[in-house]
Amino acid sequence: MLKPSSELIKKYLSEIENLRSNANISEEDYILLRDSFVAENLLLETTHNDPDRFSPKTPLEILEKIRQEGFKEYLKEREEHEKTKKELQREKEEKKKFYDLWGKGQKKFLI
Repeated sequence: MLKPSSELIKKYLSEIENLRSNANISEEDYILLRDSFVAENLLLETTHNDPDRFSPKTPLEILEKIRQEGFKEYLKEREEHEKTKKELQREKEEKKKFYDLWGKGQKKFLI
């Protein structure tokens, strides 16, 4: 797997440290940008591993992409959750109908 060049890493780490020092990003964002493989891959994708393509905005662009992807994942999971919830509700209603019908049938046999 391709790794960022040492020059690119130095620029990137320096900039995210500046962002944290100036309170432009939270501690959580700093850790995410510093330690995640996703951030590293986005750094490579954004700069094509060329330190000259790096700008002070690059870490913030990477953070925004991570957030967008995270939000997309959240929406996907929420949609799947809603489908599961509807399916469970449908099954519950079918079981209730069955037990209601079964209960009525039992009364006929008991009378």
